Amino acid sequence: MRRVHIRSGALADSGEAEAVILAGGKAKRMGRDKSRIRLGPRTLLSHARATLQSAGFKPGVVDNDRQPGLGPLGGIATALQSAKHSRVLFVGCDMPFLSADLIDAFLEAAAGGQGAMFTQHERGIGFPFLLLRDDLPLVEKQIAGGELSLQLLARRLKTRIWQPPAARESELFNINTPADLAEAKRRLKVVPQ
Repeated sequence: MRRVHIRSGALADSGEAEAVILAGGKAKRMGRDKSRIRLGPRTLLSHARATLQSAGFKPGVVDNDRQPGLGPLGGIATALQSAKHSRVLFVGCDMPFLSADLIDAFLEAAAGGQGAMFTQHERGIGFPFLLLRDDLPLVEKQIAGGELSLQLLARRLKTRIWQPPAARESELFNINTPADLAEAKRRLKVVPQ
């Protein structure tokens, strides 16, 4: 049996939600563990952790899923099974330009309604997103059916969609390939950290 590790507690100072960084994927397109890749003076995981801490969270990190090989849904299920709060904010470890201000804007929008909420990206929906601990049975059902799509989960949850301000969309850039990493390094030279 694999050891499951969720580091740190995760309640925000505001008590609104827990925050979890998903960092347990195999990163096949990258060819190595993305969470340990350095971008500037920090690892990608450190960038995500610093952003959530700036937003008032003590983030948890899912770096080893209870059921490996399930992509983000495995990490989601692991986090929801261990959740102490009814709402869980999910961030990927591969989004180094995400800011606390964007997280705050997302959470402010989430407070205006009920249920799950995902962020709209140019390629679909994704991180950051907010799920309810009560969404776990649907996540588990989808996993049991071999359907590992995050997009499908959002549709089944009839989730709300949040569109970030156009000026902030560049913060949603994520690193999946060596070419993405090269682009992030280029952006890091242009964008002050």
